[in-house]
Amino acid sequence: MARVSQKSIAQAVGVHVSTVSLALRNSPKIPKSTRAKIQAMAKKLGYTEDPFLSALCRYRESQKRRSHVLTLGFISDWQLPLTEICHHRHFLWGTRKRAADLGFHLDEFNLHDQQLSSRRLQEILHARNIEGLILSSFAKGRLNLELDWGEFSAVRIGCQPENPALHSIAVNHQQTLMTAIQKTREYGYRRPGLVMGRDWPRLVNYDWEIAYGWEQQKLPLAQRIPPFLYEHEAVEAHCAGVEDWYAAYRPDVILAPNAIYAEICTRTGRKAPDEIGFVDCFLDQPDSRYAGVVHACGAIGQLAVDFLSGMLINHRHGVPDQPTNTLIDSAWQDGPTLVPR
Repeated sequence: MARVSQKSIAQAVGVHVSTVSLALRNSPKIPKSTRAKIQAMAKKLGYTEDPFLSALCRYRESQKRRSHVLTLGFISDWQLPLTEICHHRHFLWGTRKRAADLGFHLDEFNLHDQQLSSRRLQEILHARNIEGLILSSFAKGRLNLELDWGEFSAVRIGCQPENPALHSIAVNHQQTLMTAIQKTREYGYRRPGLVMGRDWPRLVNYDWEIAYGWEQQKLPLAQRIPPFLYEHEAVEAHCAGVEDWYAAYRPDVILAPNAIYAEICTRTGRKAPDEIGFVDCFLDQPDSRYAGVVHACGAIGQLAVDFLSGMLINHRHGVPDQPTNTLIDSAWQDGPTLVPR
């Protein structure tokens, strides 16, 4: 049986074949009602995409893109420059690098710094002909970002904002913490204790709590230790009460960000590695001063651009019906704060 062509669909619907081509790629340039009508006719006639012809068309389109620079939008919401924020500075670096490698220009929008409303942001994106968006670095979380998403291809770094539910590229937080605890067990430690911000689990879909709880349930009841969760921004305030937590549960290794390492040692009267082990589960780059787990933040930024580039080539706009979550594993590094027992 002969393959149903786009020309056949165009004749059946009464539109130009170029309209059919755009509608089958779900392009927002075609009205939604027209797209639905054409897609319904394509299904009725038994149309299937020719993979070889599609590959050729995408190649030709990619060559056209090279003739002028396309702009991507990097949208964040943070009260400080991202270059000053651990982890997020590397997300931005990776995004910038890969965008440049692929020939994209990157426009950066900080909703907090620029005081941009969703409506104003939509206007700017439209005026600059920006179709591809990367959402990253939303401080303290944000429930939603309201744009006309049908006009954009978009991917999210991390888990924020929660809405819309976009394809996302993120650190594998469960693997990160489980790797840290398993390594401490290999080194002879039996009472790991986690120290982190109280609001951190919510920002990563509670992956830290899930992983910590899973590893804790493997231990005898007498060795299980609840996490110490702090609520303040200042380093000294972070650790208020940590000495009481330490005295009550006596962890033999602490999992915490290195920014509060010295304060924990001062308050508990213990120093690593002689008196207690210390592991940084939150490293955004290798650091020879600590044992810990290094997040692949730069690679995550680069992969986000690759993912978005594929969406643009395939004209995948709007909020996906089935969003995917690509998790990037972190890597263990040995260091002087953790020695075998």
